[in-house]
Amino acid sequence: MVLCIACTLPALESCVDSDSRNKIDPGVYDKETMAHVLAEMHLVEAAYRSGAIEPEVQGKGRQVQQKVLERLGSDTLQFDESFAYYSANSKKLEEVYDLVNIELTKKKLDALENQKKP
Repeated sequence: MVLCIACTLPALESCVDSDSRNKIDPGVYDKETMAHVLAEMHLVEAAYRSGAIEPEVQGKGRQVQQKVLERLGSDTLQFDESFAYYSANSKKLEEVYDLVNIELTKKKLDALENQKKP
Protein backbone atom coordinates (compact mmCIF):
# COMPACT_ATOMS: atom_id res chain seq x y z
CA MET A 1 0.00 0.00 0.00
CA VAL A 2 2.77 2.45 0.95
CA LEU A 3 4.67 1.55 -2.22
CA CYS A 4 1.55 2.24 -4.28
CA ILE A 5 1.15 5.70 -2.71
CA ALA A 6 4.85 6.47 -3.11
CA CYS A 7 4.65 5.61 -6.81
CA THR A 8 1.45 7.59 -7.33
CA LEU A 9 2.61 10.89 -5.79
CA PRO A 10 5.20 11.73 -8.48
CA ALA A 11 2.66 10.93 -11.17
CA LEU A 12 0.09 13.23 -9.57
CA GLU A 13 2.66 15.97 -9.11
CA SER A 14 3.47 15.87 -12.81
CA CYS A 15 -0.20 16.60 -13.52
CA VAL A 16 0.04 19.90 -11.66
CA ASP A 17 0.45 22.81 -14.03
CA SER A 18 4.15 23.69 -13.92
CA ASP A 19 3.24 27.36 -14.39
CA SER A 20 1.28 27.32 -11.13
CA ARG A 21 4.40 26.15 -9.29
CA ASN A 22 6.39 29.02 -10.78
CA LYS A 23 3.80 31.73 -10.12
CA ILE A 24 4.80 34.44 -7.73
CA ASP A 25 2.62 36.24 -5.24
CA PRO A 26 0.82 39.38 -6.40
CA GLY A 27 2.88 42.45 -5.59
CA VAL A 28 6.18 40.55 -5.81
CA TYR A 29 8.55 41.63 -8.58
CA ASP A 30 9.22 39.17 -11.36
CA LYS A 31 12.85 38.00 -11.58
CA GLU A 32 13.89 40.58 -14.15
CA THR A 33 12.39 43.50 -12.22
CA MET A 34 13.90 42.26 -8.96
CA ALA A 35 17.29 42.01 -10.64
CA HIS A 36 17.01 45.56 -12.00
CA VAL A 37 15.98 46.96 -8.61
CA LEU A 38 18.82 45.14 -6.83
CA ALA A 39 21.34 46.30 -9.44
CA GLU A 40 20.26 49.91 -8.87
CA MET A 41 20.43 49.42 -5.09
CA HIS A 42 23.94 47.99 -5.34
CA LEU A 43 25.07 50.90 -7.52
CA VAL A 44 23.77 53.39 -4.96
CA GLU A 45 25.43 51.44 -2.17
CA ALA A 46 28.73 51.43 -4.07
CA ALA A 47 28.48 55.20 -4.61
CA TYR A 48 27.73 55.64 -0.92
CA ARG A 49 30.68 53.50 0.18
CA SER A 50 33.08 55.16 -2.24
CA GLY A 51 32.21 58.62 -0.93
CA ALA A 52 30.53 59.71 -4.16
CA ILE A 53 27.38 60.57 -2.18
CA GLU A 54 27.37 63.68 -0.01
CA PRO A 55 28.24 63.22 3.69
CA GLU A 56 24.89 64.66 4.83
CA VAL A 57 23.17 61.68 3.20
CA GLN A 58 25.22 59.21 5.23
CA GLY A 59 23.17 57.41 7.84
CA LYS A 60 20.02 57.82 5.78
CA GLY A 61 20.26 54.53 3.92
CA ARG A 62 16.56 53.71 4.09
CA GLN A 63 15.64 57.17 2.76
CA VAL A 64 18.07 56.76 -0.12
CA GLN A 65 16.59 53.33 -0.81
CA GLN A 66 13.10 54.87 -0.87
CA LYS A 67 14.24 57.48 -3.41
CA VAL A 68 15.68 54.79 -5.68
CA LEU A 69 12.46 52.79 -5.44
CA GLU A 70 10.32 55.87 -6.14
CA ARG A 71 12.43 56.60 -9.21
CA LEU A 72 11.75 53.03 -10.36
CA GLY A 73 8.01 53.37 -9.67
CA SER A 74 7.99 51.18 -6.58
CA ASP A 75 8.10 51.42 -2.79
CA THR A 76 9.81 49.83 0.19
CA LEU A 77 6.85 47.57 0.99
CA GLN A 78 6.93 45.94 -2.44
CA PHE A 79 10.72 45.69 -2.32
CA ASP A 80 10.69 44.13 1.15
CA GLU A 81 8.00 41.61 0.15
CA SER A 82 9.87 40.74 -3.03
CA PHE A 83 13.18 40.39 -1.22
CA ALA A 84 11.59 38.13 1.41
CA TYR A 85 10.00 36.01 -1.34
CA TYR A 86 13.27 35.44 -3.21
CA SER A 87 15.32 35.05 -0.02
CA ALA A 88 13.07 32.18 1.03
CA ASN A 89 14.17 30.20 -2.03
CA SER A 90 17.92 30.09 -2.62
CA LYS A 91 17.57 28.81 -6.20
CA LYS A 92 15.30 31.69 -7.18
CA LEU A 93 17.56 34.19 -5.41
CA GLU A 94 20.56 32.76 -7.24
CA GLU A 95 18.73 33.19 -10.56
CA VAL A 96 17.96 36.80 -9.67
CA TYR A 97 21.59 37.50 -8.77
CA ASP A 98 22.74 35.93 -12.03
CA LEU A 99 20.62 38.59 -13.75
CA VAL A 100 22.00 41.29 -11.42
CA ASN A 101 25.55 40.31 -12.41
CA ILE A 102 24.63 40.47 -16.09
CA GLU A 103 23.06 43.92 -15.70
CA LEU A 104 25.98 45.31 -13.70
CA THR A 105 28.46 43.89 -16.22
CA LYS A 106 26.55 45.57 -19.07
CA LYS A 107 26.55 48.87 -17.18
CA LYS A 108 30.28 48.57 -16.56
CA LEU A 109 30.97 47.85 -20.23
CA ASP A 110 28.78 50.79 -21.26
CA ALA A 111 30.67 53.07 -18.87
CA LEU A 112 34.01 51.90 -20.26
CA GLU A 113 32.76 52.46 -23.81
CA ASN A 114 31.63 55.97 -22.93
CA GLN A 115 35.05 56.75 -21.43
CA LYS A 116 36.70 55.87 -24.75
CA LYS A 117 34.56 58.35 -26.68
CA PRO A 118 36.16 61.78 -27.15
